Amino acid sequence: MKRIIIDDGTREYRVENKFGKVICTLHFRPGDISIAERYREMRDLFAEIVKPLADLDIKADGTAIDDAAMDALHNADLALRKALGRLLDSDDAADIFTERNPFSSVGGRFFCEIVLDALGEIVGEVMAEETEASAKRTAKYIEEDGDAGQSAADA
Repeated sequence: MKRIIIDDGTREYRVENKFGKVICTLHFRPGDISIAERYREMRDLFAEIVKPLADLDIKADGTAIDDAAMDALHNADLALRKALGRLLDSDDAADIFTERNPFSSVGGRFFCEIVLDALGEIVGEVMAEETEASAKRTAKYIEEDGDAGQSAADA
């Protein structure tokens, strides 16, 4: 069977901790126009996901003190992973939480919150790059049309 290979904008990111240890590799399309909207939705959904955790006593390692609290954490974990997969439209999105619980505390914040902020920065940077590249490309065609129009008028 013949294959058609196209560049769909997917980029590969090696996620590392601050000491250079690889956490995972993510594949997603940060320049996809709809990812910015999905990111905004994810931020809103994040508030809903963590809401049941507000009154829980969560340990720094991301576990809780009793079964009910652990169930709430588990449900939040599943919801977060599903939402992250939707955000990135990627099967490997949840790999970032393979070794570390998303609700572990890092500097007083959930680890998953730090991850979302980092993803948001990537999306913002790539969207700016793509917007600039698109504007340059559009300007090229406008210049060519303008030159063609002048040449016809000069003739």
